[in-house]
Formats: sequence, C-alpha cells, structure tokens
Amino acid sequence: MQFYFFRSPDKAYSSLFRKFAVEQNVATARVLSIVTLIISSSILCSTLFIDYDAIVPNYSKHRPGTFLLCASALYYLSFFILKKVNFKYAAALRQFFSLAYAMSLLSASMWLTFLAQNNPKNTMAFLLMGIFTVSVLWVLEAWESVVLMLLTLGVFYFGLQYFQTDPASLFQNYVLAAVLVVIFFSVSRVIYSYHYNYFLQMKLVEQKNREISLINSNQQSIINVVGHDLRNPLNNIIGVTQLLQDAGTTEEERHEYYTHILNAARDADHIIHDLVDIASGHEKELQKTEVCLNELLRSLHIEWQHRMPNGQSLVFNEPLSIINAYIHPNKMRRVLNNLINNATKFTPKDGIITIELKKLEDKIRISVNDNGIGIPLELQPFLFDRFSRAGRVGLNGERSHGLGLSICMQLVEEHDGKLSLESKEKEGATFHIDIPGGVLA
Repeated sequence: MQFYFFRSPDKAYSSLFRKFAVEQNVATARVLSIVTLIISSSILCSTLFIDYDAIVPNYSKHRPGTFLLCASALYYLSFFILKKVNFKYAAALRQFFSLAYAMSLLSASMWLTFLAQNNPKNTMAFLLMGIFTVSVLWVLEAWESVVLMLLTLGVFYFGLQYFQTDPASLFQNYVLAAVLVVIFFSVSRVIYSYHYNYFLQMKLVEQKNREISLINSNQQSIINVVGHDLRNPLNNIIGVTQLLQDAGTTEEERHEYYTHILNAARDADHIIHDLVDIASGHEKELQKTEVCLNELLRSLHIEWQHRMPNGQSLVFNEPLSIINAYIHPNKMRRVLNNLINNATKFTPKDGIITIELKKLEDKIRISVNDNGIGIPLELQPFLFDRFSRAGRVGLNGERSHGLGLSICMQLVEEHDGKLSLESKEKEGATFHIDIPGGVLA
C-alpha cells in the first residue's frame, strides 16, 4: 500500500477522490449526528434517574451532553438544507460543515476530559476516544488534518487552564495532548492512504472492465460488419460472375462486368482494412478527397442496374451541373449500397428506386427514394439503432440484421453529415444524406 503522509495523490484521480472523500465525510457526519442525537437525548433524559456528577465531576454544571445534542441537531438540520442546495460551492460547504461537526466531537471529548481532571485514570480517555473516532471515520486531506490538529491543541491548551491549576499536571497534560494529536495526524493519514489505495484499485478495475467491454464490442462489431457489409460486394461479384457465364455476352459487356467485379473487390478490400483497424484499436481519422459525386453515383447506378434482385427499375436523376465534394469515396459507397439494398427489399417487382443528387444552399443532398411499402410511423424512431427492433423481413423473405442503417448513420456522421428519413406507410420511403460544402464545376 502506498502511503500519502505529506504528498498528494496522482492528479489523474485526485479530483475524483476528493469528491468521493467529501461524500464519505458527509455520510459519516450524518450517521454520527443521528447516533449522537439519540445518545445525548437518552443521557439528558436519564439525568432524572442517574447522578452523572458521581461519574464525571461537575457534569450537571457544564453539560457537555447538551452541547453535543445541539451540535448534532444543527448539523443534521444543515445536512438536509445543503442536500437540496445546488450551486458552485455546495460541495465545499458540505465538506466544511462535516469538518465542523468533527471539530465539535473533538471539542466535546476535550470538554469531558477537562471535567475528568479529578480522576487521573480517566484524564485523557475521552480525548483519545474523540481523536480515534474522527481520525478513523473521516477521510481527511493533509491540510485538513493539520487544521484540526492545531484547533484541537489550541482549544485544549486554552481550556485546560481553567480546570487544571497544578503546574506539573498541566505540563504533563500538554505533552500528552501533543502526543495524541500527532497520533491523530498519523492515523488520519494512514486511513486516507487506505481509502485512496482502495479507490485507485476500484478505478483501475473499472478501467480494465471498460477496456474489456471495448474489446468485446469491437469483436462484435467485426462480426456484424463481416456478416452485413461484406455481403454486398460479395453478392456483386457473384451476380456479375453469373452474368459472365452467359455465352451471349459481348466483349464490351464483359469488360463492363470485369469493372464491376473489380470495384466490388475493392469495396470488400476497404471493408477488411477497416476491420483490421478496429481490431487493432487504431481507427484512422477519416481521409477525405475531392470526389465527383456525379461519377460516383453514375457508377453505382450502372452496377445496380445489372443486379436488381427483384427486377425493380433503378433511376438516377443527375443534375445538369457537376458536383464535387470532399468525402471518403469507399465509405460513402458503403452507405449508398446499404440504402439501395434496403430499398430493393421493400419495393415490389414493378417498383421504382430513384437516386437523386442536388446542391442546396449550404450542403449537398443525395437521396435514395422508393415507392415500396414504406416504414410504419411507430418503427421510425428505432430505425437507426444498432440491432434495431425496427428490422423487418423483406417482401421476398430477405432477412434483416438491424445493423445496416446504424452503420450508415455512423459513416455519414463521420463526414459531418446527417442521415434522415421521410416515409409514410404504403407510400414508400426516402433517405436523405446531407453533407456539408460542395463544389459546382
């Protein structure tokens, strides 16, 4: 165990531990104030039957129990008031009152010590009890321990003169008090070190648990992406390869199919590279380049025209002007592939899926629209959740993993963009990708 007698703990955790210590002290003072209230009230009531002057001389004259009763009642009252107060220095004020209550316990123990001066056997017993209680139950910073030490010494040296007049006994008690407050400081620092070491261990355990959770999450993300995102380029390769097997294809068509296979293989390669980055814990910052969106969408339009799984029509509404944007082309392709693929699942065979590109005032909008069955209003709030409960089986039994749109949302947000939805049941759905900037050529 590391000891912190005069040095401060690590800055990384000092503020968090300070907050923990304040909460601990406030809770300790609250419990002790309740216990002391009960004991003091009981002693006050029992004076009707018990002669406490026979135990502690002059007890009825000075009544330290009444002092403790009032101090405990005041602290308990302040606890409820401060609990409802929430301002900048509320925590500091709560700590101040908890330390003030600790000082009141030390003062009461000294008071009882003064009254017990006529019995040499009990001279320092009450002070020792008070010092032990505060040093063990409070979690004190070094400066707080020093302040309580000095206050205790000051009160003891000043108050003892009125109860002890014998010079030899007075000096002896002064020395004993000095020894006791040194013990108080030592014990409080040991207790502080124990609490801080325990707190540090708990934080390290929490950190390790977060790291383990992150590793598990990354592993699950890898499995999800492998099962979902890699399916699109692989399906592209399979579909185009089947077309190549047709003996009636021309040389020009075969060249076009080879291009589609190459693009799909590159998409798969980029996805694998992303998975490797995630697995290694070093996800790279998004590398954007200036891309002609007209060409990007045109190539996607051509790819999907040849492999619409359910025979729908795919239309690309291309603007008259050329629109360039700074994007990561492969990640944007993944988003658009997902949106088009989803549209094919919920659009009937004679339906129309439309890709549209346009420049708005301060952003570029890419829209994927279909005239399919639409999305029920009650499912729309959950549509972009990972493992979304909004996932549905397609018109031809296509399975949904509830991942595609959450991945799309994440990728669009990496471009500082926004993915939104407009849909009515039985009237189709439109997904808008809004990304900032854009250059007209």
